[in-house]
Amino acid sequence: MSQADLAAAAHLTRSWVSLFEGGHTPNASLGKVLAMLDVLGVTIHLTYDVPDPESNAHELGRLTTSEQRTVAQPRDDPGQSATSGPAVLDPAALDAARRRRSAHLARADADDLESDAER
Repeated sequence: MSQADLAAAAHLTRSWVSLFEGGHTPNASLGKVLAMLDVLGVTIHLTYDVPDPESNAHELGRLTTSEQRTVAQPRDDPGQSATSGPAVLDPAALDAARRRRSAHLARADADDLESDAER
């Protein structure tokens, strides 16, 4: 598949695909990357490691007691303390994102057809 074909199918510019392929888009949006992967039929599984608070004990010694509690129980998730190990992307969230992307692509195709018909 050529860069131009990939760009057209993913609703991107060929120059952006070329820059991405060459490693010159350090802040590439996840949406653009996922659009290309979708066109290429590539499935991606995202995980990340949550650091073990015990491994950073020497850093905690420099923090106040209040700051240490914040590290152990972040404000955005007060019911759970940090744990080590990978966090897996929720399959339902991934399916919802794929449905939204499909709807977006269908709308973009319809827009393209309308603009072609107007010419």
